[in-house]
Formats: sequence, C-alpha cells, structure tokens
Amino acid sequence: MEKLTHITLEISGGGWVKAHWWRRGVPERTAWLQFKPPGGKRKGAPQPRWKLVELRVKNPTGEGLAEIPLDRIERAVNALTSTSDELLDNLDKPMSADLDAETRELFLAHPREKFERPAGRQIDEAFLRSVAFSYRDAVVRGLNPTKTMAEESGVPYSTVAKWIARARLPENGYLPPPEHGKVSG
Repeated sequence: MEKLTHITLEISGGGWVKAHWWRRGVPERTAWLQFKPPGGKRKGAPQPRWKLVELRVKNPTGEGLAEIPLDRIERAVNALTSTSDELLDNLDKPMSADLDAETRELFLAHPREKFERPAGRQIDEAFLRSVAFSYRDAVVRGLNPTKTMAEESGVPYSTVAKWIARARLPENGYLPPPEHGKVSG
C-alpha cells in the first residue's frame, strides 16, 4: 500500500466528519465518520477522547475498507483542539445538506437489508449496532423504522421499540436521544 500523503477533514453536525485522504498514485478517497463526544473529565485522568462510532463509504469492499486510515483520522480529530472544539460546537446541529444527500444516496443505491431478530435472547453490542443501522436506513428511505423493523423480523412492535430505546441509552450511544414528535436517527 502506498504511503499516505495527505488527510483533510470537514466537520459537519451531529459529530460527523467527512475525511479525504490521498496516497501516491491513487485517486482521492472519501469516507464519512461519526464521532461520539468524550465523557466527563476526571481529575488526574487522561484527557477524554472522541470515539469513532460509525463509518460510511461508497461501494465498500474489503480492500477499500482496509485502506481507510481510521487510526490517523481518529488521532487527527483528537489531536487538534480546533477540530475537537468545532465538533463540539456543531454536535447539536444536523449533518450538512451535502453529507445528508451523499449518505442518503449511499443508502438508496442499495436494497434494504432485512432486519433480523437476535439468534437468542442475548442483546449484545453487535445487535444494537444492527438495530441502529436498520433504524437509520428506514428513516432515510422514508419508512416508519419501528413498524418496518417489526414486520421484517416478525417481532412485536413493542419489542422493537425496546431495542431502539436500548440503542439510544447514553452508555450505548448507537442512536441519538429521541426528539419529541420527530423520528430521528
């Protein structure tokens, strides 16, 4: 793999960052990454760090995903005070129209994956991530997420609503807190 020559970051709302990177002899690559803000600061503890929680790319392949410099991007976000401050300032704002349009295009270009219930009764992190992904996918497609997920999985609406609520818990953070009267993801 060619040596990384350059990375640029564009800050958007909701903790989203659009990253561009270049390698010699390879066209520019782009990915959208969402970061969760650092938790509280404890006296004597190391500075809290922004945590990467979601990645979106066009036409993902194993090779393409492997070449994303996730570590370098995450280090850049955490190393630059101005970037961290800008992320924090824009956290409550919606993602940019550009990012929203591009991620919507990403979702709509592929058929919706059917949401499936967990194999057993165990609700782990991987399942909560799939709940969040399926929820966002339904929102982007203009579908009622809870109803759609319940129909696809053959699970009662109330059970799916509980899974979504669990994915929204601050300690999980896979979905943002709900806004009264608004479906958001």
